[in-house]
Amino acid sequence: GLSLPQPLGSGFVDKCTPLMMTLAEKFPEAQYYSSCPALDFYAWARTRNGRLVRAFAISDAGVILEIGKPTREERGLGLKLFEPQRGRRKKAEDEMITYPTETQVLHLASCWSLDPTSLAGAKADVALGVICGVPGQWRTERAKRAVEAASDHSTAA
Repeated sequence: GLSLPQPLGSGFVDKCTPLMMTLAEKFPEAQYYSSCPALDFYAWARTRNGRLVRAFAISDAGVILEIGKPTREERGLGLKLFEPQRGRRKKAEDEMITYPTETQVLHLASCWSLDPTSLAGAKADVALGVICGVPGQWRTERAKRAVEAASDHSTAA
């Protein structure tokens, strides 16, 4: 959901990795997926046995975050996810970056565990859950600055 931390630009503060590491301490495996076609933004991450094995995010600005090597499942999507090397001249035969689609992100989710779009019809036993507010440290820098500015303005008045 939108309340989860998302690495939306090159100047972002990485809040996804700390979230994934917190989950990795409590669960054998945790996964994160984000898809926002309107912004050309796609991301995924996976922890296993207490360690972050893969995290990737890309936007129209290029690769934003890359931790770990692409998995077999990612390679199976046929994507070319790389950053051109700095200082290297572009040649006609250089390959283009192939951006993921929302369908490919959902397919990756189904390869790693399950397709989240299939959850609506899933049969499950009644269980307790936890509902809570989003931690303040997940707020985007822009939202934090707006809150701080409003606080500064009300203090000065």
